[in-house]
Amino acid sequence: MDNTQIKKENLVVGGVLIASFAAISCCILPLALFSVGISGAWISNLTALSPYQPIFIGLSLVLIGYGFYLLQSRAGKKCDTETCDRPIQGRRAYFLLSVSLILIAAALAFPWFVRNFLEN
Repeated sequence: MDNTQIKKENLVVGGVLIASFAAISCCILPLALFSVGISGAWISNLTALSPYQPIFIGLSLVLIGYGFYLLQSRAGKKCDTETCDRPIQGRRAYFLLSVSLILIAAALAFPWFVRNFLEN
């Protein structure tokens, strides 16, 4: 595997992580920070990103799909010394993409969960 493929995978995984954290920054991140005891007036500034949450979620889903596509296309290639030199990086990329997918699922389910939780 050439270095351009590895760099492309790293960029996609990094972009997914940034977009995933941006998607959860309006709702889930302040709740998580507050639940571990971190508070402050600056946490309320995170809710300013709320109107952009659908854009971040859409961007994250597109990048997650593209990241899994890149990793699957790499897995289908024949293994020689160049393609097998970084198996850990592939596992790490799968793990980070999966974590990002869980974060996006939590961001999508959070409004429904809160609404049902508050009604009871």
